[in-house]
Amino acid sequence: MEAGPLRLTRIAVYTMASLPPDPALLRAATPGAILLVHSPRAGERLAERIAANERAMLHIVAISQAALAACGPGWASGSAPHQPVDDDMLALALSLCE
Repeated sequence: MEAGPLRLTRIAVYTMASLPPDPALLRAATPGAILLVHSPRAGERLAERIAANERAMLHIVAISQAALAACGPGWASGSAPHQPVDDDMLALALSLCE
């Protein structure tokens, strides 16, 4: 996945086995941040780690509508590409930066 002009920070939320919470996620989740979610399970884990009252200034770009729904409510915005393609996710993220 080519980031182009975007600055990306990759933080694993889970693998085949759940990982403990990574403090880097909360440090990176600053107002205006765009969080990329690649599966419904990742969306569930993200929703567990970001409290509902801390979501209003964070944006979600998910790989699919199912992954987006798993993130739960309260985010500044949420979107998913028509096809589950990383480059399309990055295009959505870039549009939020403009």
